[in-house]
Amino acid sequence: MLNNIAIIGSSWAQSHAFTTQIALSNPDAMIHAFTSKEQDEIQNVTTHTIDYSNENAIESAALLVLKDRPLGLVMVVTDILHEGDSLSEKSLESLSTEKM
Repeated sequence: MLNNIAIIGSSWAQSHAFTTQIALSNPDAMIHAFTSKEQDEIQNVTTHTIDYSNENAIESAALLVLKDRPLGLVMVVTDILHEGDSLSEKSLESLSTEKM
């Protein structure tokens, strides 16, 4: 069983549902969810708002989750819906280095 989990990018619908499932599957774990905007609370999850473009904020987040115990799992579930002509990926074939 995992006892310290960090989830980065937990505000969009799919990752919020994923975070909820992780919390249900690991009721005794310390779970930190990082998001760029406010989100609904999830039982057993501590939510942190973070500015992903600020290196100091990222370093502080890393120190925070490692304060009491080592991490057992880190999930990065960030995504963009659209940026210019790029839309979010719907399949492996739509992935490209130009979009990243």
